[in-house]
Amino acid sequence: MNNTVAKNKAILGMGLLTLFLAMLFRLLNSMLLMETSTLLYLISVESTILVFFIIMTLRKWHGTFFKITTIFVIMYSLYMMGQLFINAFGLLREPILSGKFNNSEVIESVIDVHIYLAFFLMGVAFAPRSKKKNIFQPDRYGVKVAYWVIAFSLPFELAVTIMKVTISLTYGYASLYQDVAYDAIPSFAKILSYFFLPGVFYLLFCAPRNSKHEKVAFALMAYHCIAYLVMGYRAATITPILLLLYTLRVKNQEMPGAKKQSKRMVYLLVALAAILVLVVFPYVGENRNNGDSETKEITLTELIESNPVFETVTEMGKSLQTVVYTEQLVPSSYPYRYGYTYLMNLTTVIPNLFWDKHPAEVYGSLGRWLTKIVDYQFWEFGGALGYSCVAEAYINFGYPGIVIIAFLLGYILMLIENKVDSRNMPMYYAALCVVAINLTSYARGEFADVVRSIFWYMLIPLLMYKFMKPKNRRV
Repeated sequence: MNNTVAKNKAILGMGLLTLFLAMLFRLLNSMLLMETSTLLYLISVESTILVFFIIMTLRKWHGTFFKITTIFVIMYSLYMMGQLFINAFGLLREPILSGKFNNSEVIESVIDVHIYLAFFLMGVAFAPRSKKKNIFQPDRYGVKVAYWVIAFSLPFELAVTIMKVTISLTYGYASLYQDVAYDAIPSFAKILSYFFLPGVFYLLFCAPRNSKHEKVAFALMAYHCIAYLVMGYRAATITPILLLLYTLRVKNQEMPGAKKQSKRMVYLLVALAAILVLVVFPYVGENRNNGDSETKEITLTELIESNPVFETVTEMGKSLQTVVYTEQLVPSSYPYRYGYTYLMNLTTVIPNLFWDKHPAEVYGSLGRWLTKIVDYQFWEFGGALGYSCVAEAYINFGYPGIVIIAFLLGYILMLIENKVDSRNMPMYYAALCVVAINLTSYARGEFADVVRSIFWYMLIPLLMYKFMKPKNRRV
């Protein structure tokens, strides 16, 4: 064991423990020593306890919850095991995944979710750490770049937002994925509008603390989150808030005078997130597919009785079904892809300006592929079940894919985060945050969701910054 791994032995230990428990439950499931319903409950309890200790170990290791690696693990756990957490407390209103699968199939998929998490943690543990080289300070050239990006994208952001809100309120949330949205919103407008939120994060990181520029960034982010909440997007609302907490931690780590104010801001944002999860998200979830004429009122009593936190986590936990479905279909009915979908999704670097639908969407979208097979009526309506990083690794390379892809993801993510921490520069933190906008939802998405955020929304502003900033000059 080298020095790097020795320092990270707690994380490595949690990875090995997760792998051991996965193998133990696989053995129990294959030996049929107990009722599968009992075993499913046991793995629900085990998952709840295990994830709690993993997150607390990461928190102790990093000194904070607000690290990109930790946020990814939290979101991964909610998307892949959310229903297990609710089931562990006996509060799930119906069988796991609505009873669409037998218990043994669900257990096998949960075991693979454990294996993916285990090797992700091992990759994190093996990533080399480095010391900080600079003192974090505002970057006026970064502020200029941020304003250029925001100014360029704002007209498209406003136009696309207005069209999406109109479509969502008229036809329902699902219509945003149907032809009515594709026909109404030009592809180039959507692509350029996606630069807006990255521009806000570049401004937020590079602006001096408590400056007018930072206040502008807060206001623009608030507008973005509210607009997306009105449309019916829940993950797109909560993710920027989580990353905002990460931003405040970074900006205040070397500013003792702002520590108390930072804590107040963190408490305020946590309270805001709690209100969203407890009150607003259940209302949005109930009404986002109804359209303008069928809005349903929900009383406070009904919200309390329906356990809105549990309802939200239960909804997020449905992403586990993509793993179960994929393992049912592959390789018995459909062959492994052997990396084809990863390669196809790399074409998202090329914007959708030349086709009616991007080749990555037609040939590489696993979420649409799966929905068409298992729920054709929903697919025809324009809906999609989403997908997951676990199912994507499996459909490409089988069980070796789950092991290798998870390890590489953990290793690369931790390596990059360590390098960004060592440079301690606003533009690099902002670039990592831009990628994290999609990376944090990768657990329920596909590789394509991350590719464009890297090659477009991260790299283009960085290149502008390199061009604008004078050489050999400190900011």
